[in-house]
Amino acid sequence: MIIVIIFYLHIMAGVLAFTQRWQDEGLHGGLIVLGFMGLIFAVGWTVVGFVMHYLAPSGIPKVIDADSMSLLLLTMLEGTVYYFYFLKDENADKKSAEA
Repeated sequence: MIIVIIFYLHIMAGVLAFTQRWQDEGLHGGLIVLGFMGLIFAVGWTVVGFVMHYLAPSGIPKVIDADSMSLLLLTMLEGTVYYFYFLKDENADKKSAEA
């Protein structure tokens, strides 16, 4: 169930990022940001999953297995990357417009 929620959050983040870039830069910008997010997700999940299968303790419940823990860690890491990629640009634009 945790995996489904995390995938749903990723789909919603992709839709929101695509829509924002599509309105600002057009269809090309929206597709580029979807490709960027897909690349970050695929590579990040591979690396984090590889690490978590070695670090995950044995005997953990089936609800939170190594795959669920790797997706949770990946989501937190992606959240910080996307925060600096998307939201910091908007804050810098607002500050430069005020000056």
